[in-house]
Parts: sequence; structure tokens; C-alpha cells
Amino acid sequence: MARYELVLETLSPHAAIERVKRAGAQVRSARLLQKNVLALQVACKDVKKVFAILRSSCYNVKKVRPLGGVRALRFARRAAGLLAGAALFFALVLFFESRVLRIEIVGSGAYYRQEICAILREQGVTLLAPLPKSGGRVAQQVLALPRVSYCAVNGRGGVVTITVEVSGDALPLTQGDLTAPRGGIVEELLIVRGTPRVAVGERVEAGGVLVSCGAGNVVIARALLRVPFAQEYALQEETQVRAQAALDFGNIIQIQLEKRERGWYAEGISLCAANSNLA
Repeated sequence: MARYELVLETLSPHAAIERVKRAGAQVRSARLLQKNVLALQVACKDVKKVFAILRSSCYNVKKVRPLGGVRALRFARRAAGLLAGAALFFALVLFFESRVLRIEIVGSGAYYRQEICAILREQGVTLLAPLPKSGGRVAQQVLALPRVSYCAVNGRGGVVTITVEVSGDALPLTQGDLTAPRGGIVEELLIVRGTPRVAVGERVEAGGVLVSCGAGNVVIARALLRVPFAQEYALQEETQVRAQAALDFGNIIQIQLEKRERGWYAEGISLCAANSNLA
């Protein structure tokens, strides 16, 4: 039977036992621990009654502890709570180990962090998202970045590690803005890193900023400009004029020649490339 043991301090132990019995409480056992210290074992259902009796008398209850079924039940309750807490803890550990908690980008190509994080977001690899089962698509897009020769994606223990190596990493990257070498109209604009300051079809003066640098003071971009030219050549043959104009102005897409007294006058449009860390 479930019972409690109460340790009482009293001047009259025997009177305490009789008082409890007269109140109808079941005394399972009684023993003297010291001259004025008595240990009573009472039924579980009578504990409140015994406290009510002793509260109005000259008795001091020093200790109360459960015995038998009550003690076992309390232990089982505590054990169940501990087991439930442990189960919840391990479930949370397993859950978070299968989720993205941190993203690390290492290797000589770590300066591509901004571009790689954008690729990861595009592929759904964000904080608390499931760890990627295969990093093939991410690696393929990272390998398309300039100079990147190797990429490996590994997800373990909540950490996604992107290892990026670039070829020619011994060559320093050019720092600063990408500017127009000559004045003209923007024909093409390819930007990997940097902030565009002009748009395709917009006119820019020589030395004007095409792409400005941000974090790291590095621009990775290429621009193509339509540049007008005009030049007079003291040459006799038209073929010589065309060849010299190509040397002077590069990729000529339009040219008009006019024969003059001292030679030829050439006028037209050429394409001029501006490049910063992008082959």
C-alpha cells in the first residue's frame, strides 16, 4: 500500500500516536528515532488529515518522504520527464544536423563569396533549409565564374562547405573601377562583380566610370564600346589605309574612305573593349 513516513519532533511521542489514531488515520508503524523524535508511517490518503491534526498541536514535522508505490510513482514520473527531454534533445540534434546552419566558402576563390551565395539562394540552399543531397548544380554554376578551375560542395553536420580554387591565382586582381578607355556608346556590358554606372546604349566620355567597385575594391567585368574615329593618312593605296586604320583603331565595323590630295581621309566606327579581371 502506498504510504508516507513523517518524522515528528515532540515531547510526548506516545500521545502523538494516540492523537493520530483517534482522528481515524491509519498508522502503519511507529518507531522512536531519538528520545523526542518519532517516525510515523501512515497511509497515503491520511497524510493531509495527519498534517491537520498536528498543525494545531505542539508537534514539529521535520521531514516527510514517500514510501512504496508513491515513491516508485514519483520516480517513474521523473524518469518519464527525463526520457522525454532526452528524446526531444536528440530529435532536435538530428533535425538541425540535417539543416543548413552555416555556409563556409574556402579556397583561393573565396573572394567569390557574394556570387556563390547568390547561386546557393537560387538553388534553395539557405539557412535552416535541408542540406543539399548533391551539390552538382551549385558546382556547375560556380565553375562558370571567371578563373574558377575547381569547385566541391560538401554538406555535413549542419555546415555547407564550398571549396573554390581559381587558376592563375598567383596573379593579383586589378583593383579599382572599370573606366572607358575612349568615348563612345556602350554596346555590351558583362558584370560578374561590381555596380554598373552606365547602361547599354548610353554614351560615355573617355575616362568615365563604367562599373564601380564595392567590397574588396575589385571589379570583374567587361564592356564593349562603339567608338567613332576620323584620321587622315599620307598613303597612296586604299588597302594600306584600311590596314593602318585597323592597327590604329582595332575592330572596325564601319569605315568610309575619301581620296584627298595628300592621301586618304578615313572615318568610321570601331569596337573598343574595356576589361577588368575578366578574360
